[in-house]
Amino acid sequence: MGTSPSLIPIDLGALFDAPLKRLLTPVEPAIQKFLMVDRLGGMLQSACRETHGQDVFERLLTLLEVTYQVAPADLSRIPATGPVVVTANHPFGFLEAADGHEVYFHRNSVLPDAYDRLAVGTRVTFAEEMGEKGPQASTVKLLGKRGLRV
Repeated sequence: MGTSPSLIPIDLGALFDAPLKRLLTPVEPAIQKFLMVDRLGGMLQSACRETHGQDVFERLLTLLEVTYQVAPADLSRIPATGPVVVTANHPFGFLEAADGHEVYFHRNSVLPDAYDRLAVGTRVTFAEEMGEKGPQASTVKLLGKRGLRV
C-alpha cells in the first residue's frame, strides 16, 4: 500500500465487497495518494499514541480540523448511568459496559438486523471479546422495557 511500517495501514479495499474490490485493486494506489491515506494513517497513529478509547476519535477530529455541535436537546437524552449506544450514521458505534469502559461494535454484530433502531440511550445486551484494537462486541441485542428482548 505504500505506507511506512510505523503507520497504521489503511486498506481501502476492505471497505468494499469482492466485485467492487476487484475493480478498485488496479487504481487503489492512485486513490490512496489522492485521498492522502498515508497522512490519515499518520494522524491515526498519532491519535492512538496520545490518547485511548473514545478520546482517540476526539483527537483525530482535532487533527483533521473537524468540528461538530450537539444540540442541547440531544445531550439531555443521554442518560447519566447505564449502557449507552453512540451512533452517527456510521456502520459502527460504542457501547458503555457496566463498569464504564467503552466497547466497539459494528452494525453487523447487531442482532436481529436491528441496527437502524439504535439510538443514544438504547438498552442493549452484548457479548464482549478482545479485538485487535481493544474490546469489541461480537453480538449486540436490543432490550425492551424491563430488560426484555425486543
